[in-house]
Amino acid sequence: MKRFLLPVLLGALFITSCKKDDKPQEVVQIQQIDTDNGAKFHFTYNDNNQVTKMEVSYQTIPVGYINFNYNNGLPVSAESYYKEALDQDFKLETGFKFATSGQNIAYAAMVDYNADGSIDEESRDTTYFSFNSANRIASIKYGFNNDPFTIGWDNNNNLKLTTVTETNGDYRYTTSYEHSYDNNVNPFRYGLGAMILAIEFYELETADQIWSANNSLSMKTTQKNERMGNGQVLGTSYRYDNTTRSFTLDENGLPKTCKLIRATKLVSESGSEDNDSYETTFTYTCVKKQL
Repeated sequence: MKRFLLPVLLGALFITSCKKDDKPQEVVQIQQIDTDNGAKFHFTYNDNNQVTKMEVSYQTIPVGYINFNYNNGLPVSAESYYKEALDQDFKLETGFKFATSGQNIAYAAMVDYNADGSIDEESRDTTYFSFNSANRIASIKYGFNNDPFTIGWDNNNNLKLTTVTETNGDYRYTTSYEHSYDNNVNPFRYGLGAMILAIEFYELETADQIWSANNSLSMKTTQKNERMGNGQVLGTSYRYDNTTRSFTLDENGLPKTCKLIRATKLVSESGSEDNDSYETTFTYTCVKKQL
């Protein structure tokens, strides 16, 4: 799918719709996220605390938005609109249709649209989700014929990915992960993270923060790339990706600011290194709601 004009990646896909009863339920809503590069994300919710619209602007200029549609408290579709240039009108970018099983999204089907509004048939794709007995997402499969990607969780319902080894041609790739979380409430956990996952909108944040119950302090990914020949390792290179966050909290213990640093180091077979890093700061506007 196309991306918005911004230089900017899950709680389970369990749909959080709070039914009104005699006991009010307290939830947290992220109403807005501002970044230090001028990007702004604004969220609108219905009475069930389900996000109905996400608006994206840059330097106060609207550049994209996504509408979410529900039926009987369950998501059925979404449409994203964007501007190819800041002085142009909005165009329909991508359409999504959701199928649910109980309170879970079973799959999300998407299609892109051409500039003239016609469907780009080659863009059709479907993402499938499976769940464990605790209604936490267990795997994601992109397309019908691809292998599922396994999702794991720690005892606090935070993302915990396990080591994966894959072979592609003459290369064997082994990827391992290290996670660290705080003990504070992650505001994405109240349903917003689920819908961001469903539409694969990763411009805002990385999966460890969007998916988890607590705030992610760090996620380190190590990828070992082995060049193979006749069953032997002929050469090894590495890629290290490290994301770290430092939060300040408001009076309710919710994120107020988040300084995010992403660092990448590439080590070639000869041992030479290439380093790169990116730093940004998010400012959150969060509120507690009684439903």
